[in-house]
Amino acid sequence: MNGLIAHAVVMDENRKLLILKRTMIKGGKANFLGGQWDIPGGTVEPREMPRDAAVRETMEEVGLKVEIHKIVYETSNYDQTKDKVFTTLFYTCSVLGKKKIVLDPEEHDDYKWVTLEELCAMDDTDLVPYMKRLAQIMQKHIATQDSKI
Repeated sequence: MNGLIAHAVVMDENRKLLILKRTMIKGGKANFLGGQWDIPGGTVEPREMPRDAAVRETMEEVGLKVEIHKIVYETSNYDQTKDKVFTTLFYTCSVLGKKKIVLDPEEHDDYKWVTLEELCAMDDTDLVPYMKRLAQIMQKHIATQDSKI
């Protein structure tokens, strides 16, 4: 069985992206991609729709309620160690209500709001593998939205 992962691309009114630093230890074990910057998201549970998973994961990880808009990026990779294909979906969203970040300390130990340019300038070793590609896609997405105004 393949794996499905859903992420929420949370941006503020200044077009800054919310990024989260993954903890080094999770559940008493080394965390996958620990110490690297990521965005809210995680595994889609059985019988759960991907967009619902993005909403749930964002609430669990940072305490924000979001409304999902559309998929802006999709990527897949084969994990040889698990003999499994993982597909990851990235959704744009809007924050509903309060914008106070409350981190789940088991998952993340820091957060910050960065421009897409700042994200692209970060060292690759500090970021989960898809972050720079996501930043490039979001830059194009924003430019397309601006041209419609």
